[in-house]
Amino acid sequence: MDSSSVYSSEWSESSDSELAGLLTSETLSGLSLTEEGLQQRLQARQQPATQLEAIYAAQNQLRRLPASLTTFPALRVLDLSHNQLESVDEAVLRLPALTTLVLKHNRLRDGALPKDFGLMRHLRELNLSGNSFSHIPEQVLELPSLSDLYVAENQVQELPETIHRLRRLRVLHLGGNQLTTVPTSLGNMASLQVLVLCDNQLTELPDSICRLPRLRTLLLHANKLSTLPGAIVRLRALKQLSLRDNPLVRNFVSEMHYEPPSLVELAARCVKLHDVRYAPGDLPQDLMEHLGSAKRCVNKRCKGVYFDTRVEDVQFVDFCGTYHIPLMRYLCSSHCESQHRARAQQRATDDSDSDDEPAWRQRRLRRVLLG
Repeated sequence: MDSSSVYSSEWSESSDSELAGLLTSETLSGLSLTEEGLQQRLQARQQPATQLEAIYAAQNQLRRLPASLTTFPALRVLDLSHNQLESVDEAVLRLPALTTLVLKHNRLRDGALPKDFGLMRHLRELNLSGNSFSHIPEQVLELPSLSDLYVAENQVQELPETIHRLRRLRVLHLGGNQLTTVPTSLGNMASLQVLVLCDNQLTELPDSICRLPRLRTLLLHANKLSTLPGAIVRLRALKQLSLRDNPLVRNFVSEMHYEPPSLVELAARCVKLHDVRYAPGDLPQDLMEHLGSAKRCVNKRCKGVYFDTRVEDVQFVDFCGTYHIPLMRYLCSSHCESQHRARAQQRATDDSDSDDEPAWRQRRLRRVLLG
């Protein structure tokens, strides 16, 4: 099943069928047309070329874009999915009104897009799913109006740190790729509402993903996740969370591996805990930067801090008595972890750690749907 089309129809502003009823369109899908055949059909139209707003030419035998496309200056939607395209001709750049371009399930690879593709300033939806891209084309990151990007079922192994340049992006679909990590810059995409990372090789998520204020849907199923960042409870807009087919453990980890802190770490902790005063000229610059990177212990009853050495603690949150979701929490020492775990075991019958999480977070998490 084409998962990208399922998500596209659910989250795009308008489905293809809705757009067909709203726009002056030409539907030429499933006719086994070559580029010459498509060009003949378009030239045979009785209506003025300046009025055509949508062309649906999916499931044909197109290997390149017909030259006659440039004669339709009002074209807003172009669907060339399920063809045999190996590259996108620069003719697409001469469609100034184009807002939706669907190229899913073709034969596109790295370098298939024209170098000036990023100049398509009105393009809002781009669907490249079902092709053979190994990375997100750099030109795509230059599209100023892009709101919906589908690159599912490709061979993408990593995302660029510059992904946050897509400031208007609402939907990012990367399911069915080969991702093992996602960049921390993903947390800077303030407009993002739907993030699909299912069917990859992810083993962890960055904490920054929990800074997405508008995120409503987060699909993580079929990965290699064992825990989630504890800060995921801060996603106040989150309505749907899919976690199936992940090695999410249901029992507390019996032992935590804890490497003793270095002398620098111990000294830095003392400075922070005892509020030792210092001026910029008192310490080398690298130590000043190190002191500025202190993180508070997640245990609310502990006033400690840590820098590079920490204890990874798994706290399980019970969802409606059915799902046990492990949240990764970071503590400052193994001693703090043992106290924290003892309290957690005493509250094993509670829905969550009420001392650590406000009641509104518990109630909101209960509404999350787990696929």
